[in-house]
Order: sequence, then structure tokens, then C-alpha cells
Amino acid sequence: VTVRINIDLKDRTNFEFRGNTIFSHQELRNKILEKIKNEFGKVDVQNLANFISDQYDDAGFYQTSVTYYHNQGTDLDKSLVTNYFFVIEEGIKIKIKKIIYKHAPSIKKDPNLDCVGDVVTRFKF
Repeated sequence: VTVRINIDLKDRTNFEFRGNTIFSHQELRNKILEKIKNEFGKVDVQNLANFISDQYDDAGFYQTSVTYYHNQGTDLDKSLVTNYFFVIEEGIKIKIKKIIYKHAPSIKKDPNLDCVGDVVTRFKF
């Protein structure tokens, strides 16, 4: 009896982050992997860079810029490896002291609201 096993090694992808101090490497990697899963693996690198920037916005760090580059090579088993490097310039933390509403009587003026869309006319810092 002869048993043949064919192993098809998938291409590998690695993510590396530079300049991040607010989020750890593992936190950013987990967020990206979750994003890729939610998009069924169909996201491009620019969308991932925008997604990272959005994570900083959501945490209150505005004007974060994310650039990226990548390289390809092979590992010791000759499998293709793609490395994506995200270079993060973290933005500044902005504290909002007061939200002023105009023409929005139906919205409760709840200071715990994260986002009120188009009804906020001005922020006081």
C-alpha cells in the first residue's frame, strides 16, 4: 500500500506596525484580522490603512495618518510570504468640553452620545 499526501501550502501574509503607541501590535493585528474576516477576505491595503486611522479616530486621536508599503519573499519552505508594513503617525488627543446643538429639538442633549451626525454645529475644546 502506497499513500500519497499532497500538501498545498497557502501563501502567508504578515502585518507589521511602526509608530504605534496607543494600540499594541497585537491589538492592531486582531482588529485587522477581524476586518478581513468581516469582509470575507476582500479588502485592499488602502482600506486597511483607512481602517487603522478610523480606529484612532474612534479612540479620540484625530489626524492620525497611516502609510504602508509591502514586500514579498519566500520562507525556508519556498512558500510565498507577503509582509505589509503600516507606518502610523499618531494624531493628537482632543477632549470635547461642550457640544452645542442647533435645530435639533428631538435629540436629547446627552453628553454620553458618541456621534450625533449632522446636527452638531460646533464643538468647544
